[in-house]
Amino acid sequence: VAPVRRSALAVMHASPEIRSQQTKLAARLRRQVTRTFEPEISTLERSTKAEAIELLDLHTSWDTWERLGRWQRLLVTRSKHLVATLVSNALAP
Repeated sequence: VAPVRRSALAVMHASPEIRSQQTKLAARLRRQVTRTFEPEISTLERSTKAEAIELLDLHTSWDTWERLGRWQRLLVTRSKHLVATLVSNALAP
């Protein structure tokens, strides 16, 4: 998936269709993350739920994973640990 994703990002500025598809994909993945973590999100104060969802969306994104592995050159085990820590912190009351 990564090479296709990188290619799409490289030409997205010139393609309304690719921009539209990326926007739809981002929304779908955000809904998926929200559903996945709904039990944990439901325990948060109302005032912090929206921020938690924003953080979860960011921390579990392809962009975060790509940065950790490709640009920071972290091992998969280290990347998993960092993302798990970020997710736990986002859901902390």
